[in-house]
Amino acid sequence: MLGEKFRPWGEFSWLFSKSDPLEWNIVGCISFEDRCFGILQKFPTNQICRRLFFNINPPHSDFIIPQVNKIQANYSMLKALGLRDSEIINVNLLENVDSFLRPLNSFLNESNGNIVLDISSLPKRFFFPMLKIILKNDNLNNLIVTYTKPKKYTSEELSWDPSDWSHIPTFMSTDYRNEKISLAIVSVGFVPLGLPNLLTGKYSDAEVKLLFPHPPGAPHYQRNWEFVRRIYQSYPRISINEMQRVHALDTSDAFNKLSDLTNNGSYKSILAPYGPKPNSLAMALFAIEHGVAVVYTQPRFYSQNYCTGVKESYAYWIVNSKNKLYTV
Repeated sequence: MLGEKFRPWGEFSWLFSKSDPLEWNIVGCISFEDRCFGILQKFPTNQICRRLFFNINPPHSDFIIPQVNKIQANYSMLKALGLRDSEIINVNLLENVDSFLRPLNSFLNESNGNIVLDISSLPKRFFFPMLKIILKNDNLNNLIVTYTKPKKYTSEELSWDPSDWSHIPTFMSTDYRNEKISLAIVSVGFVPLGLPNLLTGKYSDAEVKLLFPHPPGAPHYQRNWEFVRRIYQSYPRISINEMQRVHALDTSDAFNKLSDLTNNGSYKSILAPYGPKPNSLAMALFAIEHGVAVVYTQPRFYSQNYCTGVKESYAYWIVNSKNKLYTV
């Protein structure tokens, strides 16, 4: 929890027991993942002011019906936890970002300035731009990001049919077309999703550094190393011995590692968030702070059994009484 700057984080119920009893506005999503309702299960109902949940519809496919059925079941669970129809916005996975940033901006402007962003089931192309617009809102007083772990991930393929590599919406550097990138930092996850093509293409001259999550535990350990192996096959310049190990849940430590690797943002770099959500959160915060580009290959399809069950929820203070904690 302690780094160069005190940035409170920890198990959700514990952290909230140590915080002032404020009223909060919660932003989340309805997903086929059970953990999409984890935070509402644990949130003190007398501290919920308003909610905004995005019902993210998958692209049409031959296997869409089981996934839609799971979304509907979780929709019913969220309604049982108090979510109202008026607090739900329907969007498509690959829709233009304005479809969710416009209602989010209106929600922020009408709020009391205390925001909880639950990233547990939000795709990165959603929560990265959401985080940026929240941090730039003049009305913001406090921001906590929450993340719920699932009980298990499926052993089958997690996602597939990735789009061509692209910048995550709103995370493109202004002069990216002519920019010479010296460093590419990759957060190691389960599936590279076309990442090797990016590293051997436009950024083939960049030095590559890997953020490796620990302690991963079986079977995650094998999947993380398979991710590294597949990148190494295409990009053997990577030094396995120089991987940066970061705790899978410690956003503050990951943020500090990014600062160290880039000399506090002075190196021309890109970020590729393929690892655990708390590490991706660190990349989003670092990119917002330094204007760094973030690239990703968004999958079009996810396994309907991507993950199941609900375990611990974690909370991360990002802004406290208008004081931004993730700055250099």
